[in-house]
Amino acid sequence: LLKPSAEKAELAVVSTLPNPRHPAPLGKVGEQLYASRFLGDRGYLVTYRLTDPLYVLDLSDPADPKVAGELQVEGYSDYLFPLSARYLLGVGKDAAVDGGAGDGRFAWYQGVKVSLIDVGDPATPREAAREVIGKRGTDATVLHDHHGMALLASADGGTVRVALPVALHDTASEGMSGAPSDYYGFTRIQLSRLTVDLAAGTLTRQADLLADDAATERGIGNDRTLLATGQAHHYRNGLWASWRWE
Repeated sequence: LLKPSAEKAELAVVSTLPNPRHPAPLGKVGEQLYASRFLGDRGYLVTYRLTDPLYVLDLSDPADPKVAGELQVEGYSDYLFPLSARYLLGVGKDAAVDGGAGDGRFAWYQGVKVSLIDVGDPATPREAAREVIGKRGTDATVLHDHHGMALLASADGGTVRVALPVALHDTASEGMSGAPSDYYGFTRIQLSRLTVDLAAGTLTRQADLLADDAATERGIGNDRTLLATGQAHHYRNGLWASWRWE
């Protein structure tokens, strides 16, 4: 942790993790940091190689930061979005373990994964719900740019609507063996939608929305989505497509 110096416009190191008091490493050998989020006196870190360890950091005492809890799930999250004091929304890729490859700690990326993560008890974070969109090869704009996803909370704060442009790959091709390494062909470009119920801790997939050019394969890096009351809008190729949410 860093704090500004009173004498100079510099940052001073207050503490680090790991340290002699808390020597456990953050992440395992070969893992990389995929996402981080700092909210109040907590920090959330996601590392990945085979599984997705989510570390909850207790930063309430800047001189003594510590790991409050850890969650292990398959796949990884590229981005973490705070929905409430209790829930985070993680977006990344699902993964399938291939214990016969390399050192046995290898996994194949699969479809786009959206996870609802309960951090109400920082000592025991858990994945409350998950949805996987598409097969191996599927991509989403938000995995490259956090502006590629829209969230809209209801007036009473009880639900959150989520929309993200997705290039769906779930078309099987000849010669596939059913192995996790199978790469599926392009199917369509869609606006994927989900609803989070914060009271029930659920994540519900809604019907995908398709523009007129949905079957045309293209890059989706510049796609955007906008949610308004009762409406969903998808910006693609310089054009807008609009629908009612229901």
